[in-house]
Amino acid sequence: MGHRHRDFAVAYAVLLLAYFNDGRSGAFEGYTDSEPPAGGVLVTMEFNGIDPVARLMAATVEVDIDGSLADPDAATGQLDVPKEALTVIVAPTADGAPLTYPAGQPMTLRQIRIPTEPGSGYIRDWPFDRYRTSMVVFTERAGGTTDSTPASVPVDVSFGGAVQGWHVSAEEVDHTAPAGSLGRVFDIEMRRSLGVVLFGATIVLILISLPFLALWVVINVYRGRRKFEPAFLSWISALLFATMTIRNFLPGSPPAGSWVDIAVVIWVMIALTVALCFGVGSWWRYSRPVSGEPPADPNEPAGAEQDKPSTLVT
Repeated sequence: MGHRHRDFAVAYAVLLLAYFNDGRSGAFEGYTDSEPPAGGVLVTMEFNGIDPVARLMAATVEVDIDGSLADPDAATGQLDVPKEALTVIVAPTADGAPLTYPAGQPMTLRQIRIPTEPGSGYIRDWPFDRYRTSMVVFTERAGGTTDSTPASVPVDVSFGGAVQGWHVSAEEVDHTAPAGSLGRVFDIEMRRSLGVVLFGATIVLILISLPFLALWVVINVYRGRRKFEPAFLSWISALLFATMTIRNFLPGSPPAGSWVDIAVVIWVMIALTVALCFGVGSWWRYSRPVSGEPPADPNEPAGAEQDKPSTLVT
């Protein structure tokens, strides 16, 4: 018993360490900057969500500009105000629209949704689904030349944010690109954190243990090794109806028809139904008949009642 308590304590400690370590290191991994390049802009993207079904990443975009691009006469506190209109192109996005910042107007936060690459992730692979995309960031300012065509400006990109239950990482495609280059390309990936995977595995193990316990009890009762109790039927029925409730508690809410349903849930329900059938058989075999006759002896061979001599009443 002492070894079992120790194993349980170790498993509990591992699950907690994985969860809290993910909470610290899983916020974001990858490329970051802190200041705008000379004569350019810094685009900061804070990832804050993902829709695995629609395969869309959600992020908040903040744009900081170098002092040479700012309007010196603007008084807007901490917000940057460009002296010329700026356009930040983040591609791809769900709506495909660039982020425009008019001259003389404060540069506020913007919300964008980023589609993932086709085939990069599938929710039915939960919890091992991963979502990837390649993103291009490019910046222009209006009226930069004599012919009034937009002029590119240097851009750096900073990443951050935290998505509950997910790891987010970014890696620049061209590592040789100089700081403040005119366009940047990044590979973004989101995958479920280790804590979520371990939690989901624990729920799956709980589901698997239910039919084994129920079958072990009712088979021993059916074979006469334990006394039949009517409460067994209610207990097994409660396990059967609780299966879907436990399944719906899986983190990430995998849709119906996921591998966990085909490989685990449906077989758990079948096994519990078999256990319920054994319970009903035990009730029929050992419960007292309505006429008041004693129940059959589980150790007595079938047909023994017919071999007993009948008693005549005179």
